Amino acid sequence: MRKRLIQLAHVAKRELHLDEDIYRSVLNDITGKSSCAKMSINELEQVIEHFKSVGFKVKARKRYSPKTTANTLGEVAKIRALWISMFKAGFIKDGSEQALDKFITRSLKAPQGISYHAAFLKQDQARIVIEMLKQWQKRVGSKAKLQEKKQ
Repeated sequence: MRKRLIQLAHVAKRELHLDEDIYRSVLNDITGKSSCAKMSINELEQVIEHFKSVGFKVKARKRYSPKTTANTLGEVAKIRALWISMFKAGFIKDGSEQALDKFITRSLKAPQGISYHAAFLKQDQARIVIEMLKQWQKRVGSKAKLQEKKQ
């Protein structure tokens, strides 16, 4: 909380185009301290409120939406779990993360020179990869069962 308030004070200084002397003077007038590092949370809040009153607007941080990215536990974990289980079952020769990334890049038909990494897939891309892995697992699994019956 404190660190965020100090950052906001510095952003306000920049956006309000305050030079160092004026900025320190404002801090001193409001709190009696010329450095944010020496201020309490209450004092920092007072400084931010003052900057807001003279035109500073606090902008919300941009956050990634789970609708647009799959870098949450869900899809990425499922992709890795499928990959590892297929490797342990002997369906895949190379169970490494690099091999998984190559599979993802091929599966999503990436343009020349672009490669994908599981952690940075969008949610719709992750779902495509999951479905491809499940279909592959089903195909290879049914072939293995046929070979067992022949023997």
